[in-house]
Amino acid sequence: MIESALGRLDAHRAQARRPFYLSLLAEMYGLLGNRDRAVSILDVGITVALERSDLWWLPALYLQKGELGRPPEREQMRRRGLELARSQNSRGLERRIQASYIADSH
Repeated sequence: MIESALGRLDAHRAQARRPFYLSLLAEMYGLLGNRDRAVSILDVGITVALERSDLWWLPALYLQKGELGRPPEREQMRRRGLELARSQNSRGLERRIQASYIADSH
């Protein structure tokens, strides 16, 4: 359903908030156990966010990618997301990323 909706948005050249929508799609693939597809979609979302300066959801994309990654990459992605959330004064995303550290410690 999400892929179909993204296709319809593409047909109308509606690209606003694309990184957010890609994060939803990646989340679904992750829940279905297709980690590689989820990571691939997150990579596209990160690229789109950077290329279009659509950065508001980028900290969450880094968090998602970190959650799917191995420990070294996990830490790197979360740190990148946390720094960006702080630079954007995005308290909600900052707290969400900090909570992921706490969840990992249990």
